[in-house]
Amino acid sequence: MAGGPFSNTGPVINGVPVIPGVASAGRTSAPPTKVLHDAVFQAAEDLAARGSDRRKVVFVASDGRNQNSKYSYDAALDRLLMHEVQFFGFGVDTSVFQRVRSSLGSYAKATGGDTCFSESQGSLEACYLLSTEDARNQYILGYVSTNKRPEVKPVFREIKVQLARSGFDIRYKKGYYQTP
Repeated sequence: MAGGPFSNTGPVINGVPVIPGVASAGRTSAPPTKVLHDAVFQAAEDLAARGSDRRKVVFVASDGRNQNSKYSYDAALDRLLMHEVQFFGFGVDTSVFQRVRSSLGSYAKATGGDTCFSESQGSLEACYLLSTEDARNQYILGYVSTNKRPEVKPVFREIKVQLARSGFDIRYKKGYYQTP
């Protein structure tokens, strides 16, 4: 066969031939990190630049564990709410107990998103499909606040949404920041 991935007789790294005589550093891997709150905080910050006419949604696949984050859960949630980012979480490699206590569910509930836990790659793919479909097919409610505008810094306004009829699934964000 004249070509293809096995036509090069020398060593390669990521498909690129290695120069003979030059020592290779070998494969290295980064130590596992569990900085979920930092990742959520940064995602919210990155989406802040998106125009107010565009939706801001973040999808996170994680085991929901957090260790050594620079930012707390409250700080990350504050950023999500301040920048009006909706959170959808995909829980992987979690026990039933971890699912109940997971930050993924807390972020989702507070922002009007949802969480799905998977046991396999197939169920993770199904979670993604369901979540993207959910994110695309939501009603947006709006109203004009009668609160006096804050004078100096943004003020968090909690909201509650209720339906006149029962039998429907309802999710909504915890509140919003009213700016000066």
